[in-house]
Amino acid sequence: MIDSHIHIGQFYDIYTTSTELKNFLDSVDVEKCAVSSTTICEENYAKVIGEIRSFIIEFGAANVFPILWVTPQMIKNNALNLFLNSGIVWRCLKIHPQLHPKGWPVRGKNFRVLIELARKMHLPILIHTGADDCCHAGKYLKLIKRNADINFILAHGRPLNEALEVLAACPNAYVDTAFMSVDSIVELCNRGFSSRVLWGSDVPIPLYFFRNSPSFDMREYYLSQIEDLKSRVTFADFELVSEMNFSRVFCSVESKENFCV
Repeated sequence: MIDSHIHIGQFYDIYTTSTELKNFLDSVDVEKCAVSSTTICEENYAKVIGEIRSFIIEFGAANVFPILWVTPQMIKNNALNLFLNSGIVWRCLKIHPQLHPKGWPVRGKNFRVLIELARKMHLPILIHTGADDCCHAGKYLKLIKRNADINFILAHGRPLNEALEVLAACPNAYVDTAFMSVDSIVELCNRGFSSRVLWGSDVPIPLYFFRNSPSFDMREYYLSQIEDLKSRVTFADFELVSEMNFSRVFCSVESKENFCV
Protein backbone atom coordinates (compact mmCIF):
# COMPACT_ATOMS: atom_id res chain seq x y z
CA MET A 1 0.00 0.00 0.00
CA ILE A 2 0.96 3.59 -0.64
CA ASP A 3 -0.81 6.32 1.35
CA SER A 4 -1.00 9.71 -0.32
CA HIS A 5 -2.54 11.66 2.57
CA ILE A 6 -1.13 11.35 6.08
CA HIS A 7 0.02 13.80 8.74
CA ILE A 8 2.63 14.28 11.38
CA GLY A 9 2.68 16.83 14.19
CA GLN A 10 0.11 18.73 16.25
CA PHE A 11 -3.63 18.42 15.58
CA TYR A 12 -5.58 20.11 18.40
CA ASP A 13 -4.56 18.09 21.49
CA ILE A 14 -3.18 15.12 19.55
CA TYR A 15 0.51 15.05 18.71
CA THR A 16 1.95 12.42 16.37
CA THR A 17 5.70 11.85 16.46
CA SER A 18 7.75 10.48 13.60
CA THR A 19 8.27 7.21 15.49
CA GLU A 20 4.54 6.80 16.20
CA LEU A 21 3.69 7.44 12.56
CA LYS A 22 6.34 5.02 11.30
CA ASN A 23 5.18 2.30 13.69
CA PHE A 24 1.58 2.72 12.58
CA LEU A 25 2.42 2.61 8.88
CA ASP A 26 4.53 -0.50 9.42
CA SER A 27 1.60 -2.13 11.24
CA VAL A 28 -0.71 -1.68 8.23
CA ASP A 29 1.96 -2.55 5.62
CA VAL A 30 2.19 0.90 4.06
CA GLU A 31 5.50 1.07 2.22
CA LYS A 32 5.49 4.66 0.97
CA CYS A 33 3.55 7.77 1.81
CA ALA A 34 3.04 11.46 1.13
CA VAL A 35 3.08 13.41 4.39
CA SER A 36 2.38 16.94 5.58
CA SER A 37 2.55 18.46 9.06
CA THR A 38 -0.58 19.73 10.79
CA THR A 39 1.74 21.81 12.99
CA ILE A 40 1.68 24.31 10.13
CA CYS A 41 -1.63 25.51 11.60
CA GLU A 42 0.47 27.09 14.36
CA GLU A 43 2.64 28.80 11.70
CA ASN A 44 5.61 27.25 13.52
CA TYR A 45 7.83 26.80 10.50
CA ALA A 46 10.99 25.55 12.20
CA LYS A 47 9.01 22.89 14.03
CA VAL A 48 7.31 21.74 10.81
CA ILE A 49 10.64 21.40 9.03
CA GLY A 50 12.05 19.48 11.96
CA GLU A 51 9.11 17.07 12.00
CA ILE A 52 9.39 16.32 8.29
CA ARG A 53 13.15 15.81 8.55
CA SER A 54 12.70 13.48 11.52
CA PHE A 55 10.12 11.38 9.68
CA ILE A 56 12.32 11.12 6.59
CA ILE A 57 15.07 9.70 8.81
CA GLU A 58 12.67 7.30 10.58
CA PHE A 59 10.78 5.98 7.55
CA GLY A 60 13.50 6.32 4.92
CA ALA A 61 14.08 9.02 2.32
CA ALA A 62 13.03 6.74 -0.53
CA ASN A 63 9.69 6.07 1.17
CA VAL A 64 8.67 9.60 2.16
CA PHE A 65 7.17 12.14 -0.23
CA PRO A 66 7.08 15.42 1.72
CA ILE A 67 4.17 17.78 1.10
CA LEU A 68 4.77 21.50 1.52
CA TRP A 69 1.64 22.90 3.14
CA VAL A 70 1.44 26.55 2.09
CA THR A 71 -0.53 29.10 4.11
CA PRO A 72 -1.44 32.70 3.20
CA GLN A 73 0.72 33.87 6.11
CA MET A 74 3.75 32.07 4.68
CA ILE A 75 3.34 34.00 1.44
CA LYS A 76 2.72 37.30 3.23
CA ASN A 77 5.84 37.10 5.39
CA ASN A 78 8.10 35.50 2.76
CA ALA A 79 8.50 32.34 4.85
CA LEU A 80 8.32 30.11 1.79
CA ASN A 81 12.08 30.45 1.38
CA LEU A 82 12.61 28.75 4.75
CA PHE A 83 10.98 25.64 3.32
CA LEU A 84 12.50 25.88 -0.15
CA ASN A 85 16.00 26.22 1.32
CA SER A 86 15.51 23.56 4.01
CA GLY A 87 17.16 20.76 2.04
CA ILE A 88 13.88 18.83 1.98
CA VAL A 89 12.91 17.57 -1.47
CA TRP A 90 9.26 18.61 -1.62
CA ARG A 91 7.03 16.43 -3.79
CA CYS A 92 3.71 18.27 -3.61
CA LEU A 93 2.22 21.63 -2.60
CA LYS A 94 -0.86 21.77 -0.40
CA ILE A 95 -3.44 24.38 0.60
CA HIS A 96 -6.41 24.27 2.98
CA PRO A 97 -8.97 26.91 1.96
CA GLN A 98 -11.38 25.85 4.72
CA LEU A 99 -8.88 27.05 7.33
CA HIS A 100 -8.25 30.30 5.42
CA PRO A 101 -11.53 31.03 3.56
CA LYS A 102 -10.45 34.55 2.59
CA GLY A 103 -6.86 33.62 1.86
CA TRP A 104 -7.30 31.53 -1.28
CA PRO A 105 -9.55 33.31 -3.80
CA VAL A 106 -9.13 31.39 -7.04
CA ARG A 107 -8.03 34.48 -8.99
CA GLY A 108 -6.14 36.04 -6.10
CA LYS A 109 -2.45 36.76 -5.57
CA ASN A 110 -1.83 33.77 -3.31
CA PHE A 111 -3.09 31.32 -5.90
CA ARG A 112 -0.92 32.96 -8.55
CA VAL A 113 2.13 32.47 -6.33
CA LEU A 114 1.13 28.85 -5.73
CA ILE A 115 0.63 28.09 -9.42
CA GLU A 116 3.93 29.71 -10.38
CA LEU A 117 5.76 27.71 -7.71
CA ALA A 118 4.13 24.44 -8.77
CA ARG A 119 5.05 25.08 -12.39
CA LYS A 120 8.62 26.03 -11.53
CA MET A 121 9.13 22.99 -9.28
CA HIS A 122 7.10 20.58 -11.45
CA LEU A 123 4.91 19.64 -8.48
CA PRO A 124 1.25 18.67 -8.12
CA ILE A 125 -1.08 20.79 -5.98
CA LEU A 126 -3.24 19.22 -3.27
CA ILE A 127 -6.36 21.24 -2.39
CA HIS A 128 -8.55 20.49 0.62
CA THR A 129 -12.17 20.23 -0.50
CA GLY A 130 -15.16 20.03 1.80
CA ALA A 131 -18.76 20.91 2.56
CA ASP A 132 -18.09 24.62 3.13
CA ASP A 133 -18.79 26.91 0.18
CA CYS A 134 -15.23 28.24 0.29
CA CYS A 135 -13.77 24.85 -0.64
CA HIS A 136 -16.28 23.02 -2.82
CA ALA A 137 -14.50 20.92 -5.45
CA GLY A 138 -16.39 22.65 -8.25
CA LYS A 139 -14.84 26.03 -7.37
CA TYR A 140 -11.55 24.84 -8.87
CA LEU A 141 -12.80 23.45 -12.18
CA LYS A 142 -11.86 26.49 -14.29
CA LEU A 143 -8.55 26.92 -12.48
CA ILE A 144 -7.58 23.29 -13.09
CA LYS A 145 -8.68 23.51 -16.70
CA ARG A 146 -6.61 26.69 -17.26
CA ASN A 147 -3.49 25.05 -15.86
CA ALA A 148 -3.51 21.79 -17.76
CA ASP A 149 0.24 21.31 -17.30
CA ILE A 150 -0.13 20.93 -13.53
CA ASN A 151 -1.72 17.98 -11.73
CA PHE A 152 -4.27 18.84 -9.06
CA ILE A 153 -5.50 16.56 -6.29
CA LEU A 154 -8.89 17.30 -4.73
CA ALA A 155 -8.38 16.03 -1.20
CA HIS A 156 -11.49 14.23 0.11
CA GLY A 157 -13.31 14.75 -3.21
CA ARG A 158 -16.15 16.78 -1.74
CA PRO A 159 -18.89 17.24 -2.64
CA LEU A 160 -18.60 14.03 -4.64
CA ASN A 161 -20.89 15.16 -7.47
CA GLU A 162 -18.71 18.23 -8.04
CA ALA A 163 -15.51 16.20 -7.84
CA LEU A 164 -16.92 13.90 -10.51
CA GLU A 165 -17.62 16.92 -12.73
CA VAL A 166 -14.04 18.14 -12.33
CA LEU A 167 -12.62 14.70 -13.11
CA ALA A 168 -14.77 14.47 -16.24
CA ALA A 169 -13.69 17.91 -17.48
CA CYS A 170 -10.00 17.92 -16.46
CA PRO A 171 -7.60 15.06 -17.28
CA ASN A 172 -5.09 16.66 -14.89
CA ALA A 173 -7.44 16.31 -11.89
CA TYR A 174 -7.30 13.58 -9.24
CA VAL A 175 -9.01 12.92 -5.93
CA ASP A 176 -7.69 11.28 -2.80
CA THR A 177 -9.76 9.10 -0.51
CA ALA A 178 -8.91 10.74 2.83
CA PHE A 179 -12.04 10.52 5.01
CA MET A 180 -13.98 9.30 1.98
CA SER A 181 -16.46 6.47 2.41
CA VAL A 182 -15.79 3.21 0.62
CA ASP A 183 -19.13 3.72 -1.12
CA SER A 184 -17.79 6.92 -2.69
CA ILE A 185 -14.54 5.27 -3.76
CA VAL A 186 -16.50 2.46 -5.38
CA GLU A 187 -18.68 5.00 -7.19
CA LEU A 188 -15.59 6.77 -8.54
CA CYS A 189 -14.29 3.45 -9.87
CA ASN A 190 -17.66 2.45 -11.32
CA ARG A 191 -17.88 5.81 -13.10
CA GLY A 192 -14.59 5.09 -14.85
CA PHE A 193 -12.21 7.21 -12.77
CA SER A 194 -10.17 4.51 -11.04
CA SER A 195 -7.03 5.78 -12.80
CA ARG A 196 -7.41 9.14 -11.02
CA VAL A 197 -8.12 8.08 -7.45
CA LEU A 198 -5.35 8.04 -4.85
CA TRP A 199 -5.58 6.04 -1.64
CA GLY A 200 -5.29 8.42 1.31
CA SER A 201 -6.27 7.82 4.92
CA ASP A 202 -5.85 11.18 6.73
CA VAL A 203 -4.03 9.31 9.52
CA PRO A 204 -4.03 10.21 12.39
CA ILE A 205 -6.99 12.63 12.02
CA PRO A 206 -9.67 9.90 12.43
CA LEU A 207 -8.35 9.39 15.97
CA TYR A 208 -9.55 12.88 16.83
CA PHE A 209 -13.02 12.55 15.34
CA PHE A 210 -13.70 9.02 16.61
CA ARG A 211 -12.01 9.28 19.99
CA ASN A 212 -15.33 9.34 21.85
CA SER A 213 -15.97 5.83 20.60
CA PRO A 214 -14.31 3.52 23.16
CA SER A 215 -14.08 0.70 20.64
CA PHE A 216 -12.34 2.70 17.93
CA ASP A 217 -8.96 1.33 16.89
CA MET A 218 -7.04 3.17 14.17
CA ARG A 219 -5.29 0.08 12.85
CA GLU A 220 -8.49 -1.96 12.67
CA TYR A 221 -10.29 0.94 11.00
CA TYR A 222 -7.54 1.31 8.41
CA LEU A 223 -7.36 -2.39 7.55
CA SER A 224 -11.14 -2.78 7.42
CA GLN A 225 -11.40 0.09 4.92
CA ILE A 226 -8.82 -1.61 2.71
CA GLU A 227 -10.50 -5.00 2.89
CA ASP A 228 -13.91 -3.49 2.19
CA LEU A 229 -12.56 -1.71 -0.89
CA LYS A 230 -10.76 -4.83 -2.12
CA SER A 231 -13.98 -6.81 -1.96
CA ARG A 232 -15.97 -4.28 -3.97
CA VAL A 233 -13.72 -3.25 -6.86
CA THR A 234 -11.76 -5.19 -9.44
CA PHE A 235 -8.18 -6.19 -8.68
CA ALA A 236 -7.00 -3.86 -11.44
CA ASP A 237 -8.89 -0.90 -9.95
CA PHE A 238 -7.60 -1.66 -6.47
CA GLU A 239 -4.02 -1.70 -7.74
CA LEU A 240 -4.53 1.65 -9.44
CA VAL A 241 -6.01 3.28 -6.34
CA SER A 242 -3.68 1.75 -3.78
CA GLU A 243 -0.39 2.06 -5.63
CA MET A 244 -0.06 2.76 -9.32
CA ASN A 245 -1.78 6.16 -9.54
CA PHE A 246 0.58 7.50 -6.89
CA SER A 247 3.55 7.07 -9.19
CA ARG A 248 1.84 9.03 -11.96
CA VAL A 249 1.28 12.02 -9.70
CA PHE A 250 4.16 12.04 -7.23
CA CYS A 251 7.09 10.62 -9.18
CA SER A 252 9.25 13.13 -10.97
CA VAL A 253 11.05 12.09 -14.14
CA GLU A 254 14.25 11.75 -12.10
CA SER A 255 12.71 9.51 -9.43
CA LYS A 256 10.71 7.14 -11.61
CA GLU A 257 13.60 4.78 -12.14
CA ASN A 258 13.93 4.26 -8.38
CA PHE A 259 10.28 4.05 -7.46
CA CYS A 260 7.70 3.40 -10.14
CA VAL A 261 6.69 -0.18 -10.82
